[in-house]
Amino acid sequence: MKDIRDMIGDVSFDKVFLAVDIDIQAQLLLAVLGKISFYRYDEGMWSYYTSGHKRTWCSSAFHLIQLKLISFLAGIKADLEFNTEGIGFAKAALGDYLYKPELLLRDSPKVVEISNAMIQKAVNILKHEGLLKQQFDTKTILYLSQPLVEKGEVEEKAELSSLINVVETFGKEAQFLYKPHSRDSKEKIKKYKIAIPNMEIFDSKVPVELLYAAEPHLDAVISYISSGLIFGDKFAGKQIKMFSLTGISCKAADANALKTLQNAGVVFI
Repeated sequence: MKDIRDMIGDVSFDKVFLAVDIDIQAQLLLAVLGKISFYRYDEGMWSYYTSGHKRTWCSSAFHLIQLKLISFLAGIKADLEFNTEGIGFAKAALGDYLYKPELLLRDSPKVVEISNAMIQKAVNILKHEGLLKQQFDTKTILYLSQPLVEKGEVEEKAELSSLINVVETFGKEAQFLYKPHSRDSKEKIKKYKIAIPNMEIFDSKVPVELLYAAEPHLDAVISYISSGLIFGDKFAGKQIKMFSLTGISCKAADANALKTLQNAGVVFI
């Protein structure tokens, strides 16, 4: 806490932004800096509804006591009203900066759209600095993996069967790329690659939103319930076909998540 005060404690900030307004470390940092309010900025689907990340009363109370205790022991004058209830519940939030405010399913004190012009300005800087380059030279279909097999929510054979169906449907007209999740099992990916020889593994660290901006040949994206499915047109400046495979999960999807995808124009297959 002392190091933080010494490094940035005297800096004056016009606005402070938090991606996840329930994050304990982030709220403590604001308290150290003497801030009592902040703005939220878009952190994907969780920024648009609250039901997916709401704590129980007991859990909320425990984390609030934890925050108050840390503040007391560290000598922090915590005038910030801490949020331990759930994402989007912070009373200290002054508003939300969102890519698609029309998708918002919860209350907000103020909504500011992150415009196409803002996005394009940032993308142009990345391209000019050589940090964002086009990699696909032919029509491409991208699969955004999520670790649902690893979490036991999807059977491996169900996911593999879906991937085979996609390749059989589109394989002759486009290359099919599998973008692994960081928690994907290497053994699972190896099995999939053997079963689908013409599926390429695209192990890139570039956020998918920036791929939309950099890859004019990206034609379609497939995933489960992913933020990557709702911002395609915002970053690409054109329509990209978005498909959700929620039907293969053995666990019922959150109703608000499905509504957000539906409102964004995602097609369920």
